[in-house]
Amino acid sequence: MGGEYPPRRVLETLARLTQEHFIEVQWDDACEMRDVSIDDIEENYKTTITVSGWFYGLRDSYLILINEKSYYGYRVLAIPIGTITKIRILTRRPKKKVLRILKREGAIPVKVVHIYVKSKEASQVNF
Repeated sequence: MGGEYPPRRVLETLARLTQEHFIEVQWDDACEMRDVSIDDIEENYKTTITVSGWFYGLRDSYLILINEKSYYGYRVLAIPIGTITKIRILTRRPKKKVLRILKREGAIPVKVVHIYVKSKEASQVNF
């Protein structure tokens, strides 16, 4: 067998995660093989899965990850923490900025529009 499960660096990363984090998780999944030779067992017994999504939280020794949103709801993965081999923080969710509106008495709102027109080549332009 290898080292400890989950590795110490996984536990340290889990302690830092918030729901703002988009992460990549790698874990060892169960594997079923049928009609295989002894050599096939040695070569293919390990199934490493890698998936990315928004960190939702930790519940009962599971990492909850939201990796898809559709019209019908969310696609959620519950990964046993003991099977996780690596977690990589990819980004944080951008925070929504408060729109600031400048209000002055008697001020008229102005919208500036730039219109770019493709002109003829310089040799064809008549002044």
